Amino acid sequence: MADHFKTQLSAFELGYVVKDLQKVVGGKISRVYMPDEKTVTLQVHVTGLGKHFVTAFLPGFLYMAEGKRTSPDQILGFCTFLRKHIENTRIVKIEQKGFERVVVFDLEGRDSKRQLIVELFAKGNMILVDEKMTIIGLWRNTKGGDELRGGVTYNYPALKYDISDLKDVTKAFQETKKDNVEMTLAVDLGLGGGLAQEVCSELGFDSSKKLPADQILKVFDALQKVFTRKADPRVIYETDIVDVIPCAFTVFDKKNQHKVELFSYGVERLVNTTLLSKVEQGKESVYDKEVGKVENLLKKQTNQLQKIIQDMDENTAKAEAIYTHYQEIKEVMDYVKALEENMNWDEIADHLKDHKLVKGVNAKEKNVLIEL
Repeated sequence: MADHFKTQLSAFELGYVVKDLQKVVGGKISRVYMPDEKTVTLQVHVTGLGKHFVTAFLPGFLYMAEGKRTSPDQILGFCTFLRKHIENTRIVKIEQKGFERVVVFDLEGRDSKRQLIVELFAKGNMILVDEKMTIIGLWRNTKGGDELRGGVTYNYPALKYDISDLKDVTKAFQETKKDNVEMTLAVDLGLGGGLAQEVCSELGFDSSKKLPADQILKVFDALQKVFTRKADPRVIYETDIVDVIPCAFTVFDKKNQHKVELFSYGVERLVNTTLLSKVEQGKESVYDKEVGKVENLLKKQTNQLQKIIQDMDENTAKAEAIYTHYQEIKEVMDYVKALEENMNWDEIADHLKDHKLVKGVNAKEKNVLIEL
């Protein structure tokens, strides 16, 4: 399996996903599935078109899926929550918030309006809010300055740079701490690696260097042209799918690639064939570690059990010996008790040193060792 592959969608790529998702606007959410703790699939019924599937694979992916994965018998808690609150609601709008990796589903029920917000940055999140933007429930709580939990007001993340505004693009290049133009485009402006390479290649820039101030306008013009490119999605593959691009990129001309009907379908293939395999490998690694812990624990417990059995055998033998020689032992005990009335234990030890049954005396502990 390839060791380098796409791990999240860029804001630019997410725009193409949102275009794909317009097919389900007007549809009704008929069922919610969670095949695992990171995957949420909405089954949407669209009149005249039948069932469609919208899947979020957190923290980095959202896409229109061609099908759904099998869910476990035990329903996860967040899945139960979503079934209660959004099933049978109608999707009236789906939009990307500016140029952020945030997608908002506007939902309408019989007597309520809600928004399902999907965050595809950092650790990812899925948040359900009411008309007043109060959080009803969410995939994961967060703490700190941007605390997210049930009952608090949700605020959309502030857009640091508006890529459609020349002033903001200029500001990004002035403020960047990245040491080359490609990283500034990919990270600070949220273009992702593929598009950043494409812009540098088309303009003939050395991507390993910082961008001269007099070249920012050229970059801005190139970006606006790229954003108007017609969708022509392809998957890039080696032995496995390693990337998905929403339109043709010259920097990928020499890569193995094939076209797909929707950008979303390419993303789905990347997730199902490459990313989920990585997740399963991780689970196997964790499983192997847990098995090792259990085996070590079992070994310790087996040793402890063997010692207990050995001690039981020894104690049983001692009990049998005491029972067999009870009268002799009683005579010694009575004799020692009588000596205690007139002697201290040092004197008793000296007195018993020649006794035929007494092997030794611990005067300090006041113990007598009898050999049978």
